[in-house]
Amino acid sequence: MPANRKMPYHCRISCRTGLLMSLIFLIILSCKSRKEPGVITINPLNLTEREVRLSDFTDDMTYIPVDNEILFQHPNRIETTEELFIMATFPTGVKVFDRKGKFRNRIGARGRGPGEYHTSGSDFTIDRNNGLIYILDRKNIIVYNFRGLFIKEFSIEEFDSYFTDIQFQDGKIYLAGFREMGFAKYDWLVIDTLGNLIAKKKNHVPGFLTGLGARGGFFLSNANLHYWNNYNDTIFVIHEDDHYPLIFIEQGDFREPTEDYPLEDFLKY
Repeated sequence: MPANRKMPYHCRISCRTGLLMSLIFLIILSCKSRKEPGVITINPLNLTEREVRLSDFTDDMTYIPVDNEILFQHPNRIETTEELFIMATFPTGVKVFDRKGKFRNRIGARGRGPGEYHTSGSDFTIDRNNGLIYILDRKNIIVYNFRGLFIKEFSIEEFDSYFTDIQFQDGKIYLAGFREMGFAKYDWLVIDTLGNLIAKKKNHVPGFLTGLGARGGFFLSNANLHYWNNYNDTIFVIHEDDHYPLIFIEQGDFREPTEDYPLEDFLKY
């Protein structure tokens, strides 16, 4: 990302869940061909439309009402442990609830003081073994424990880039590059819990001017970490300094175009 480009302030309403579920449905419902072992190729023109219900994925569901002591518009991200729900709630920041939905505590607070985060905290990840929460806050990562106690803060400014997603995996932190106006320096970085670089994958797609922004980041499946973005045709599996393609979108006019297009055409892509 060019140094003179500034990340616009915005409150991102996360659509990760919907996008990832759509991706899963595409994989399940599509006519698949394997060009090499372990690689799935999807042709969107061959998708079969059918109704999919939650009961297709589980034998049991429990409705948990969230404590109305704390008001918020919607959760941007939810992480779970055996005992807790941890939510990034718009616009008030990260909250912790127990498995019965009762409010337990706040994680830090929005603000500009020491141990506070500028953003809504919607980009966060957790270390379940050590009870820690890592909040991606523009050019910094702020660490708290599950009780909301500030632990430390470290800068990632040296990487000269903004990031749009964060994932803790196997003792390391993965950061997904932010594609502002079609420009991104990295697809992803891998750092340790002090901010030291372990591995990186640079973005090799030339930048382009668009007002549409970008979506993408990480998701977990079968204990593997995956990376995707809406301008590339490949979904990767990442293992620290190694990665390999898992899913290809077949060639054709399926990806979002790199130029502006009318909002009514959005569903085409």
